Amino acid sequence: MAYAGEQAEALLLYSNRHGHEMKSAGGYTIPKDSNYTRSRGHSKQTPDDSTHNNHSYLAKFAYRFNDSHRVGISYSGSHNKNYIIEDSATTLSSAWREADDRAKRDTVNVFYEYLPNSKVISLVKVDLDYQKTQTAAYNYEGFRSKDDGGSSGYREPSDNNLRFFNTKFKRVNFRIDSQPFDLNMGSHTFSFKTSISERKFDILEQDSFYVDNDSDGVKEWNYSKDATMMYPVKTKNYKFSLLDKIVLTPEWKAHLGVRYDAAKHSQESLGGLACRNCRKADDAKFHNVSWTSGVEKTINDDWKVAYNIGTGFRMPNASEMYFDYRDNAAGAWMSNPNLKAEKSLTQNLNLLGKGHLGELSLNLHHSRYKDFLYEQETWEYYNYYGSMWRWRPVQQMQNIDSAKIYGVEFTGKLNLNEVTPMPNGWKLFGSLGYSKGSMSNGASLMSIQPVKAIIGLDYEQPEGKWGIFSRLTYLGATKAKNAKYLKTVERCVKEERVRNPYYDYYGIGEEFETKCTEEAHETALDTWKHLNSKAFVFDMFGFYKPTENITLRAGAYNLFNRKYHTWDTLRGLNNTGGKINSVGLRPNYTYGGYPGLQRYYQPGRNFAASVEIRF
Repeated sequence: MAYAGEQAEALLLYSNRHGHEMKSAGGYTIPKDSNYTRSRGHSKQTPDDSTHNNHSYLAKFAYRFNDSHRVGISYSGSHNKNYIIEDSATTLSSAWREADDRAKRDTVNVFYEYLPNSKVISLVKVDLDYQKTQTAAYNYEGFRSKDDGGSSGYREPSDNNLRFFNTKFKRVNFRIDSQPFDLNMGSHTFSFKTSISERKFDILEQDSFYVDNDSDGVKEWNYSKDATMMYPVKTKNYKFSLLDKIVLTPEWKAHLGVRYDAAKHSQESLGGLACRNCRKADDAKFHNVSWTSGVEKTINDDWKVAYNIGTGFRMPNASEMYFDYRDNAAGAWMSNPNLKAEKSLTQNLNLLGKGHLGELSLNLHHSRYKDFLYEQETWEYYNYYGSMWRWRPVQQMQNIDSAKIYGVEFTGKLNLNEVTPMPNGWKLFGSLGYSKGSMSNGASLMSIQPVKAIIGLDYEQPEGKWGIFSRLTYLGATKAKNAKYLKTVERCVKEERVRNPYYDYYGIGEEFETKCTEEAHETALDTWKHLNSKAFVFDMFGFYKPTENITLRAGAYNLFNRKYHTWDTLRGLNNTGGKINSVGLRPNYTYGGYPGLQRYYQPGRNFAASVEIRF
């Protein structure tokens, strides 16, 4: 719902999305057995049952007092829930596990704009932002009843694990724009921006266990002391930037900008929370000056070419530096308070065309990174028990000396009526995305997608009343050379010949045997187990507008029921021993391979429809 008057503007928007898990194009490839192999645990072959209910809200109001003064306020929020029957995360067929994932976000913005009647200043704007978010995981576990493959007479709980990740964010923004100034080198328009922000982040961990405390056969809930996985962190950030937009001639434009960032992470009091692996560290301070520059040439009414170059800066966030869960048997994470900020140099070359023949966009990009922030597996030497120490693998955010990413992106539309006898409204669509990257440690940048190409034939009625579109998408395969990652390995560096203690007493084995008495704990490159194959996917969708304010949309996706994995899905599988999102660390003992991959196939043929009504 929206309103626009001479002085006031208002907008109200609410959306709700309620549904269940999408079916996978995979299915059962192993037989039903007494261990429930195909329906529970890592080898589960169908997606976990889930129910989601998402609410989104948006409200805006602005009022213009006169031509110079305008104020406004806006609110946006979302409350999302996703309840999952996590049969794939159980380690025993007699166990059950359920999760209730919740996310809340509330954002408020208040602004004031001043547009003075001035030859120097064109705009002054002040913004106040406030945001509160909470991401929560409610995990429930227990054992099944006998009639469901368990050992108990009835289904009963064993433990509840609750995790709350809370963020509060406050920011003040100030902006002032100048009028264009005619100087020796063309017309210059300056924009100065500054902001001061504060972010508070904390974690709350609440566990409870259903146990027989008195050995009398009666179970009751025991509640652990509230705990956390890191000190609460307050982050203060200061930013200043100045941008000069330059019009050299009607055909040539340029820009030049500089920005200063200063930030500090400060650990705060635990507030009585227990924290087994919290490490107190000095405040982490970050400072950086970055810049941007670019030039744009209008070749003619249809074509533009532009070149941009600039530096970037990303400081590690609080959880990357201080979050610590190294005692977790299902995937350990170790903090790294010594992280440095990541810096980059990015270049883009763009060609844009728009005319009677259609539209074209071509972008070449290249980025180099220093102290690249990336998650790696490494070793920790820890106190196992008493005076005994051992090594174990953990995940940790680290700085990689250098990295680079480069690639090309292309999108185009051709009006077929301009080059063929076809009537107005027919268009040929095409796009291509290709990127490559590498890191100085030899590992691959796993987030880079394989080549993706799309071609489509579209028709849109010239008056815009209806349209139908087709898309044939090619998804490239991930090659082994582009899926290298670092994993922990043990290498024997010293061997000794020792007497076999079982030989004298039991006569087992040889009298002497060679044993490794000293090992080196290193990391080495390995290839990701699960690689996606190439796939062709065909979609058709369209719209119809019976009236000016009503739009009907419908589509048929993966029309030919192609069975395929995406690289994004496979690279996200848990490879550290975790229960969630895993198909197991080793092939299935009974059936071989990884039967659980079946549940990660993309949906087969599916359909969607929607109705949009504007007031």
